[in-house]
Amino acid sequence: MDRGIPTSRHFTDEGGVGATLKKKGLLHQYEGEGGPSRPILDHEIASAIESLQSSTSAIEAQCKVLEAQKDALMKLKALDKPNLDVEHARNERKRKEGQEKARLDVSLADAQRESEADKCALKSYLSERFASDDQILSKLPGLVSQIMTEPEVSEDEKSIEQWCKAIISFRTAEIKARVDTIYLTHAAGGGPNGTFDEAEAELKERKAALQAELEELHSEIASVAAMVVEHEIRKPMADVKEGKDRDMRQARTAWLNYAAAAKRMPDMDVAPAPTPAHKRAKSSVAAFTPVVKLRPNNALDLPVALQDALRHAGVSFNHDKIESLQDSLMQAQMERGKKLQEHYESSASGTHEKLAERSSKADGDMVVIMAALYKHAPFGTIRLTNGKVDAQVKKMEAELEDKDRELLEAEGSELSLGDAKVRAFVAKYGR
Repeated sequence: MDRGIPTSRHFTDEGGVGATLKKKGLLHQYEGEGGPSRPILDHEIASAIESLQSSTSAIEAQCKVLEAQKDALMKLKALDKPNLDVEHARNERKRKEGQEKARLDVSLADAQRESEADKCALKSYLSERFASDDQILSKLPGLVSQIMTEPEVSEDEKSIEQWCKAIISFRTAEIKARVDTIYLTHAAGGGPNGTFDEAEAELKERKAALQAELEELHSEIASVAAMVVEHEIRKPMADVKEGKDRDMRQARTAWLNYAAAAKRMPDMDVAPAPTPAHKRAKSSVAAFTPVVKLRPNNALDLPVALQDALRHAGVSFNHDKIESLQDSLMQAQMERGKKLQEHYESSASGTHEKLAERSSKADGDMVVIMAALYKHAPFGTIRLTNGKVDAQVKKMEAELEDKDRELLEAEGSELSLGDAKVRAFVAKYGR
C-alpha cells in the first residue's frame, strides 16, 4: 500500500461516498477551503470515544450530585413548609398578647386616674391640715401662759374648805339642837302630872341612861355630819376640780408635744434624708405639694357629706367665703370641661384615622377579592364605584394637601407685631 494513501478500513467506502457526492454535486459542501478533507483516523476516533466516555461519566456523576442536591432541597422545602397548627398557635398567642396589652393599658389608665385623684385628695387634705395647724398656731401664744405655768392653789379651794367646815359645824349644831329638843320634850312628857308611883332611884337611873345616850349621839353627830358633807358637797366638787386638772394636764402635754414637733419640723425639712426611700418619698411629695403659707383663716362650716363630695371631686373646700367656693367650683368645672373637650378631640381624631385606615385596607382587600373572583369572567374585573368619581376625589385630596401645606408655610412665614421692622413700618405708615 502506498504511503501517500492513509490506511483506514473505511477507505474504500469513503471513496465510494466521495464519488457519489461528486455526482450529485454536493461534494463542495463537505470540502474545506484548502481542498478535500482527509478521513478521520482510528486512533482519533478512539480518543474521541474515550473523551466522550469520560465526559459521560462526569455528567453522570454531576447528575448524581444534582439528584442528591434535589433531594436535600426537597427535604428543606418540606421542613420549611408552614405548619397550620404552629401558625394557629402563633396567631393565638399574638391575639392573647394584644388582649393582655389592651387590658394592661386600661389598668394603667385606671391607675393613673386613681393616682391623680389621690393626689388631689392628698392636696386637699394637706391644705385642711395646714389650715387647722394655722388656727392652732394662731391660738398658741395665748396658751403659753397656761402651758408654761404650774397650777397654784386658788382662793376658791380655800373658801370651799372653809365653807365645808362651816356647813359641818352648822349641821352638827342643828342636829344636836333637834336631839336636845326631842330629849327635853320626851323628858317633860314622860308621865302624867302628879303621879309619883315610880321610885326615885329608877328615875335617876333612867336619867343617867338617857344622858349617856345623848352624849353618845352628840359624839356621833359630828362625824356623821362630816361624812354627809363630804359625800354631798366636798367629793363632787373635788371630782370636778380633779377632772379639770386632769384635762389641763393632758392639754398641756398635748400642746407641749405639738410645740416640740413644730419646732423639730424645720430641722427635719432641712436635714438630708436618712435613707434613699425617705429621699424618694420626700422628693415625690415635694413635686406635687404646693408651698402653703401658714396663716390663720376662718373656714366655712360645711356639712360632712358636702365635704366628702368636694374631696372626691378634687375641689378644696378650705374657703372663708361662699363666693370663693363658688369660684373654685366654676374654675374646676371649666377645667374639667376643657379636658373633656380635648379628650374628645383627640379621641375623635384618632378614631377617624383608624376608621380611614381600616376602610382603606378593606377597600384594598375587596379589590383583590373581586379581581380574583371575576378574573375568568368575560369582562375580567368589576368596580363597585365610579372610576371618574374616584379620580376626582383623589385629585381633590391632593389639592387639599397642597393647600394645607401652603397654609402652614404662610403661617410659618407670617410676620409678628413684635418684630422691630413691623413696628417701624406701622409707626411710619400706620397713621
